[in-house]
Amino acid sequence: MALLGVMTTTVFASTDDCDCAGKVTVNIQIATMSMTLDRTIGGFGFSDGLFHSPGQLGVFQHSFFAADLRNRRVQRFRDTGVFEFTTQAVKTPDGDDTTMQGPFSIAVDPRGAVYVGDLDDNVIYRLDTYGRYQETWGQFGVLGVRFNQPMGLFVDIDGYVWVADFGNSRVLKLDESGKQALEIDALEGGLSSPVDVWVESNRQVWILDENGLKLFDEFGKFKRQVIAVSGASSVTQWINKYWVLTFPIEGAIRVYSYTGELIKTVKDPFKSPIDAIRLGDDRLLISDRGAHRVWLFSIH
Repeated sequence: MALLGVMTTTVFASTDDCDCAGKVTVNIQIATMSMTLDRTIGGFGFSDGLFHSPGQLGVFQHSFFAADLRNRRVQRFRDTGVFEFTTQAVKTPDGDDTTMQGPFSIAVDPRGAVYVGDLDDNVIYRLDTYGRYQETWGQFGVLGVRFNQPMGLFVDIDGYVWVADFGNSRVLKLDESGKQALEIDALEGGLSSPVDVWVESNRQVWILDENGLKLFDEFGKFKRQVIAVSGASSVTQWINKYWVLTFPIEGAIRVYSYTGELIKTVKDPFKSPIDAIRLGDDRLLISDRGAHRVWLFSIH
């Protein structure tokens, strides 16, 4: 995330369940570029376009998907923040109609397929880009394609879906049919309670767990720990040079260099940021569980 320079912006935020009511002025000095808060999306509520504890975000073309955890749904918005639609209806592994119970992790592939990890049902749902249900992968368990709180999802350039299987202290790589292609378990690099995963175009695998950000090769072999921190909930790479980590308990995001040096900690205007994701090359979305909204920034 190229958060380099001075950021100064004044916006007007809504007042629902957020201490950011009224004018929000943010000043961030980092280096040679700037990040400007364009708008806030959502607020606490149950109707379309509002959130009750938003989770992770996924981007497809000029839209983004947001996991709305406690409203038990996934919502899609235009990149302008305009609400498009919501989806809740899915099927159990037995084929029965049901509703998402705890959608939290989310990732979108280049063709628009949406993968949603459900923390309560311990499954992964695949939807199409219009939110229509396609299939269910897995169920609660330990071995094979079974999950115990799928906290993070990522789709790589080859179409593989990577799952940070928090409760099982492992990361799974699944093919497009949901079959296991690779497992990185706790014996490799001391992996412990992973919350997110990022795979670069060169197929290097970066895993964020309770001890920080760790680097693995494409075959799942541990190479080194790059950032030693605790309490982070997500990792995002910005323009191949920076890492953006969210810290919900601290109420902050942190920007690191590619090699792991801390560049900046940013707390305003966040309450409990959960996830950050690029929206093209010049914008950044950050979901905030405490503020029940999504922050949209422009990068200059």
